[in-house]
Amino acid sequence: MHIKQVPIQYVPFVWPVIETFVKKAASYSGERTESEDIKNDCQNGTVFLWVAHDDEHETHGFVTGQFLEYPGMKVLALQFTGGRKLREWASDMWNTLESFARDNGCSKIEGAGRIGWLRFMKQFGCTPAFYIYEKDLRDG
Repeated sequence: MHIKQVPIQYVPFVWPVIETFVKKAASYSGERTESEDIKNDCQNGTVFLWVAHDDEHETHGFVTGQFLEYPGMKVLALQFTGGRKLREWASDMWNTLESFARDNGCSKIEGAGRIGWLRFMKQFGCTPAFYIYEKDLRDG
């Protein structure tokens, strides 16, 4: 698989190919965001977009991320991942993301996701750092 970072000017051309993947990933956000919000963030450069495609240029998945500056370090925060045949492109994607983070002065890569992601990400040396909890306040 080939991994490419999508320049912001090409997001509108790539988006129709990945939109179904993005919509599904956004559906797990707990109503925090929608695919159109993610598209806008990629187009204005606040979020980076990478895609995985094969030799025939068929796109199999995507990842988004952004830099976060904490007082003690800079990190690449991964936000959304989606697609098909994940096991075929995940390793190539991870290697690309890790190189990108190192090249840009990041000390860590972080991400949040459902519990299944933790099990999956262990193969790349990821460990749980903390848990996110929430309470919906909209209905009393």
